[in-house]
Amino acid sequence: MEAIFRDGGRQYRVQQGETLEVDYREAEAGSTIEFNEVLFVGDESGSPKVGAPLVEGAKVVGKVLGAVSYTHLRAHETEAALVCRLLL
Repeated sequence: MEAIFRDGGRQYRVQQGETLEVDYREAEAGSTIEFNEVLFVGDESGSPKVGAPLVEGAKVVGKVLGAVSYTHLRAHETEAALVCRLLL
């Protein structure tokens, strides 16, 4: 199963069991996050659901694996350098 959802002004294409990094939010490792702005849902049966603009009743649920900081790649540390790693 795959889905396309919108979060923080970005669209993400994901598949079940995939690891994804999204913008940082206050969430503890092990907790779950729901994304309700689902634009597309597809599965192996060949019957995709495309929203107009959103797929009604669809949501993507992810488990928080923890926060990651990429500040070592930047000249200065900003809050935007933090991301939340999810297992979908």
